[in-house]
Amino acid sequence: MSTAVKLRPRGNGSPFEALVREAAAVALELRELDSLAGRKLCAAAYVREATEAAGTDAARLKELREQIDAGASRGMRAVASALRLMVLAVRSPNYPAPPRMANRLRHMTTPDSTAELARLRASPCDLFALAAQIAAERHPEDFGQAEASDAHAARLLELTLRRDQLYQRIGAEFTPADLEIGPWRGPDRGCRVAFKLTSGEIEIGPAQDAPERLVNWLLAHEQAKAT
Repeated sequence: MSTAVKLRPRGNGSPFEALVREAAAVALELRELDSLAGRKLCAAAYVREATEAAGTDAARLKELREQIDAGASRGMRAVASALRLMVLAVRSPNYPAPPRMANRLRHMTTPDSTAELARLRASPCDLFALAAQIAAERHPEDFGQAEASDAHAARLLELTLRRDQLYQRIGAEFTPADLEIGPWRGPDRGCRVAFKLTSGEIEIGPAQDAPERLVNWLLAHEQAKAT
């Protein structure tokens, strides 16, 4: 479960503050979704997608597991070794979801393990699905929070587009009432102009990254208050 601060747009400040808070809420959700826990599938989803990618089912995986266990001492050592590597891969951050292309499994197999699998009428993808099943049983703590790869990718895209739209608005919709203007610093430096929301800490220039700086300040400020 996430422990990050949950920001929600508020309407009790200026319209500009509400806009910044909405952007911060979107940026925070993006940050959480793009974390390891946010990207990696939960155990049930991982097993489901690995099984679907292999074109197999739970009954066949049970049979394959029994065949490998029974044959470990009778010429199935290469398959057993490949299975151990795949379990480690499933548990690692490098595989947040099952690979959809079989060639991504090549570094975990050998000609011997592939031949042994062929004798079992199985493929490396079947073996990876079994590895996902075993990892889910024995190491559920190594999985994440995502419930479906496609839904996660779609949500990331949606939030990225929304964040970019809000950042554009932040750069264009502030008014003089949202700014804090400091004393005159001379003809070369002018006045220091900062966002009032940040108590003058975040200046409006450079303009191209002002929205991101403003949102990051708000997230850090809210996090500090929460702790």
